Amino acid sequence: MEDPTIFVGLSSEAINRILAGDNREQIANDLKKSIPEGRLKASQNPSSFVMTINMNGPTKGKGTAEKRRDLLSIILNSGFPPDIIFCQEIPGKFEAEVIPEGYDFVVNEKEAAVIWNSQHFDGSSDGLKTTDTEITRLMERVEGKDSSANGLLSRISMVRLTPKQNAEADILAVSYHAPYKIEQKHNVCQILLSFLDAVLKQKAISSYIVGGDFNFDTRDFEPPKDVTVPSYEMTPRSQEKQEESSKFIPHKDNFMWFPRRVLEVSWTRPISFEDEDNSNTDLTKEDHKKVNEAMNKEGTEAAEATDMLDHDPIVGVLVLSSPSKAVKNLSEEFKDMSLSGSSEGEKAHPATEKLTYSCFPL
Repeated sequence: MEDPTIFVGLSSEAINRILAGDNREQIANDLKKSIPEGRLKASQNPSSFVMTINMNGPTKGKGTAEKRRDLLSIILNSGFPPDIIFCQEIPGKFEAEVIPEGYDFVVNEKEAAVIWNSQHFDGSSDGLKTTDTEITRLMERVEGKDSSANGLLSRISMVRLTPKQNAEADILAVSYHAPYKIEQKHNVCQILLSFLDAVLKQKAISSYIVGGDFNFDTRDFEPPKDVTVPSYEMTPRSQEKQEESSKFIPHKDNFMWFPRRVLEVSWTRPISFEDEDNSNTDLTKEDHKKVNEAMNKEGTEAAEATDMLDHDPIVGVLVLSSPSKAVKNLSEEFKDMSLSGSSEGEKAHPATEKLTYSCFPL
């Protein structure tokens, strides 16, 4: 896939090579190597890949849990590794076998975790632990007499992240695993967002981003003013699931962020880990080789990678403050390659309109 976090250095020649169908794998590898330089040049508008991923899935024979951890590790380390990862339904051996090297994390039991690249962000959970008295009292004030959100703090994980390129642009990063069985899912989410707004004020943090499994179709949600919810096109795998079952919830994995003037997430889309011969795949040939080895590991039952995860990982490009002119120009050059669109509480933001980029396989 192309790297939209690179503000400087992606020439028209490279774009033409992509459109002409040249060796996309080599082009992608060249782009990947230039990410750090691109980010450094764009320090006034630092950008990062972000991902939200529910890490659970069905049991498919002997060794399923091990295979799933292997697949998760490959996904988190492939392509352009996300700097911030919002995780739900945390697997066993999470720290030892899933978290990429050089990343720190906060985790709330098996419900939610946030992982971040410690080379690009400083992270602190001081005063933000869901068991802290100050936090529990704040939630009680926000909830009032509404009991629908009881236990909400047990389903989130929070950390204050500060980009090393811009110490003033701090972010409250929140992973959320919404309850599945209750009816008032939208109301619980509204309470969560009100709570996060209160946390921003209390802790003097400039913005928040939630990555989560919301357990409802986020396209139907009416967010508060200045809270943005993107939309995206589902993978063929998810579209097939929706056709097969009326219980399937589309677009339940997503981001929400606030406020627009400080924080933007563009290029929101699912990661596809279909087989190597599938044109939609986002994994490299080397990644697929690793996946095949993991799915056919000696002493376990052979399995398909697409059977390991119930959810598609969702990625986006996080940009702090206004996009630079270079980003807007790059958006225009990729306009014809657009795959997906976005929607917001009020109107589409320039960074999340249908200027999002399509991908090509790494």
